[in-house]
Amino acid sequence: MLIFEGELLMEYIVHKFGGSSLADEVKIERVVNIIGTTPQSVVVSASGKTTSLLKKSIELALENKDSTKVIAQLTEHHLSLISALCPEDKTLKNTFESDVTHLKQMLTTIALSGICGDALEYFILGFGELWSAQILTGALQHKGINTEFIDASKVLFIDDNHKPVSVDWQRSQQAVDQKFNDRKHKTYIITGFIAQNQEGVRSILGMNCSDYSSAIFAKLLQASKLVIWTDVAGVYSANPQVVKTARQLKQLSYKEALELAYFGASVVHPLTINPMMEMGIPIEIKSSYEPQKQGTEIIRALDKTNLEQYLIKGLTSISNVALMRVQGAGIIGVSGMAAKVFSVLEQSQVSVMMISQSSSEYSICFAIEAKLAKRATKALERHFKAEIERGDIEHIYCETGYAMITAVGDGLRAQPGALARVIKPLADAKINIHAITQGSSERSITVTVKKEDEDLALNLIHQQAKNPPVQEIVIALIGVGGIGAELVNQLKQQQQVLHKQNINLRLVAVMSSTKLLCADDLLLESELLHQLKASDCKADTNALAKYLQSISCAHKVLVDATASVGIARAYVDFLAQGIHVVTPNKYANTQSMDYYRKLRQVARNHNVTFKYETNVCAGLPLISTLETLQKTGDKIHKIQGVFSGTLSYIFNEVNKGKSFVESLMLAYDKGYTEPDPREDLSGMDVARKVVCLAREIGVSLELSDVEVQNLTPENLRSCSKEEFLKKINSHDKELTQQLKVLQGKASALHFVGEVSDIGEAKVSVASLVQNSPFVSLDGADNMVLIYSKRYARSPMVIRGAGAGVEVTAAGVFGDILAISN
Repeated sequence: MLIFEGELLMEYIVHKFGGSSLADEVKIERVVNIIGTTPQSVVVSASGKTTSLLKKSIELALENKDSTKVIAQLTEHHLSLISALCPEDKTLKNTFESDVTHLKQMLTTIALSGICGDALEYFILGFGELWSAQILTGALQHKGINTEFIDASKVLFIDDNHKPVSVDWQRSQQAVDQKFNDRKHKTYIITGFIAQNQEGVRSILGMNCSDYSSAIFAKLLQASKLVIWTDVAGVYSANPQVVKTARQLKQLSYKEALELAYFGASVVHPLTINPMMEMGIPIEIKSSYEPQKQGTEIIRALDKTNLEQYLIKGLTSISNVALMRVQGAGIIGVSGMAAKVFSVLEQSQVSVMMISQSSSEYSICFAIEAKLAKRATKALERHFKAEIERGDIEHIYCETGYAMITAVGDGLRAQPGALARVIKPLADAKINIHAITQGSSERSITVTVKKEDEDLALNLIHQQAKNPPVQEIVIALIGVGGIGAELVNQLKQQQQVLHKQNINLRLVAVMSSTKLLCADDLLLESELLHQLKASDCKADTNALAKYLQSISCAHKVLVDATASVGIARAYVDFLAQGIHVVTPNKYANTQSMDYYRKLRQVARNHNVTFKYETNVCAGLPLISTLETLQKTGDKIHKIQGVFSGTLSYIFNEVNKGKSFVESLMLAYDKGYTEPDPREDLSGMDVARKVVCLAREIGVSLELSDVEVQNLTPENLRSCSKEEFLKKINSHDKELTQQLKVLQGKASALHFVGEVSDIGEAKVSVASLVQNSPFVSLDGADNMVLIYSKRYARSPMVIRGAGAGVEVTAAGVFGDILAISN
């Protein structure tokens, strides 16, 4: 805010345009339109790649190589801009050509001497900003706008003997007040990057410091706002090219922006923040390509609603990091060891980006740029040569190939569980953290991971940004029959409901016996099964696993909704690749005990889960109940159950007075049986369930150990299904009579599976006394009785629908959701 002759100038804005915003004629015309006719000050960078080309010309001269092509490129670029934007300005053209002549002379001197001191290099690099500012001034004047060019080296004074440079604020303020004497009516175009040092020579604030220039002038001019124009519309929560879900940030605090800038984010130069924070001047980051779009505001006081919504405001990463470690028993308790290490690095001009140290100082770990690793190692080995020879220091360890990821946000301050937000998703995805530290401001948490894990780690931590965090689960489904199709329907129905609870479900792949279909989210597709049939990809579990591995998500789940032995045998491969497995398919758990144990061992080794609640009694919580009982110290002695919904229905009808075959065909007509009813009558389905339960209570049992009663007449076991259905009626009288004899005076009959803790297991028709809980069964319900140390006199009873695609799919759904907990 400024006061002129008693009048209040409410809005005085300082703009800063980067090189990409001034790269060509069209972009400069856009900048001219943004500036308009309102009096303000504008700080500019060099146009396009000018600074890089000037630096290249110096490098060529030092190698005594021809820089003619580079100079020609610079000349052509700037003359074309002058010709297009201010063709009548002969003075500007002459000034530019004179500068190019001087540049050539300086490069010749460098080539002859083989020397280019800092002062000369800084002088040459400053040409870019001078040319850019003069061209923009000419373009505005050509439009009739009252504009004045300001060479910052005439009004901005610095001490560049040390880096970062220090500003002589008093002297600079006096010069600015004198030079900018008509701010009410005139627009000033100022060179960024350059200043005058104590020797009166043109110097620079530092590489990439045009942002800093704009902040200095915003402070000196007492601006109401600093607007930094770039090629993107504001600051994003992460690099959008890596994290597809990165969101534009509406607000950042000064300190959040400072942390992000320091750790490598393309926000603003770190030095830019302090002058603005000191004066309370807001910074706005906007896109010169889309000036109408809202940008990102950097201010002191944030919107509290926004603060509470996002615990992690932004993520940034630095690639090509080296981790160094100085350690040894001989340095434990040695005062100032850390100071000595970092003093050596400072003398070698090696900047330390992160420090992680044990309190005993036995191990000092720090991160530096990988390109400086050899220099740092040699310096430390040279300085601590005696300590290394004595064995006080074991070795100077240095490893490259790391990336440093930093989570930043005011919401991290003194927030319980903040650290877990960063490290838990990485642990879930089996990403190893090699070093970790939290900034003293508590606004940042930094982890170092292998470079190959960088992109995945960024995506996973970004999912934790929201408060509460988003739990993302990606699902691949094998089998689109009854259970698989119903599961897809349930996932679709609940997707939006769960999304509101910060659970993001994505179905990324579906595979039938012949085809494979992959996409970002198949739950959004209305004709999923039709698309699967039309897919060009053949069914392939290896291709499916590879696709899942390409997705950035901590929780990747394979759902096997088939009854395939082959798919069940592939579970080990999926688990070994860090993919969870959920299945109603009983074949995996009823293979050999060796395979049973291998599944669990592989799951433990790779920190994933193998869930199969629906292996027995569909959606009833039987497996989880057994697990809970045993974990809390109970001992299971015996399990009895009516485990087949089909046989439950058949025997409930028999108990009502119907004949056996009549009851069987009624179940067949209602669709309760398998397509071939003999699969139910054989008792093998129940036997597999008994084997599953036996193994859950610690009994080593093979399928062949179970005594199984087959209800199919022996002469109908090998024929076709059609012949079976045709001839079964002829056995009705015989089968019904056998059941009546077995029932005797008992109240009811049921097909019961039973296993004890000493390994006795059988499945057969059982006659039941009146007080048996099984007598109360109705329809196709299942019932399980659990006898244990705690439930010895009266068993725990679990009863409910134990069959049907709806409850089975719901049980599978529950297993999927349990994985993210």
